[in-house]
Amino acid sequence: MSLLERCFHVRRGTSTQWYIGGWVTWVAAMFAFSYAYRHVATLGYPWWQDPNLTAIATVAEMSMLVMFVAWVGALVRLARLQQWNWFVAVLVTQLLWAGIAGMVCYAGSGPEKEDLGVSRPQVT
Repeated sequence: MSLLERCFHVRRGTSTQWYIGGWVTWVAAMFAFSYAYRHVATLGYPWWQDPNLTAIATVAEMSMLVMFVAWVGALVRLARLQQWNWFVAVLVTQLLWAGIAGMVCYAGSGPEKEDLGVSRPQVT
């Protein structure tokens, strides 16, 4: 298997676990940011000059990056499996700001097929 194939060989469980974990982290970071923002005196300087708010915002941004990579991995897997209905469902729910719903449905009842046409040596 080439390096490119290994990079894009994603299992359903892997992408959905990382996406859901990233989403939970993002929600927690957004609540923490809103709470901290209300309790920090930001009068006279921008919020990003406060190290606590900057750290929380960085966690939120990194979790969004994890969600994006996991979502792309799920889309690549669905395209390789030629599961176009699932592909469109996961794509459209994300574009409609309901990506967590699409990924939870995909995690629960997405296609199980793992054989992506990879040839393995046979013993004769």
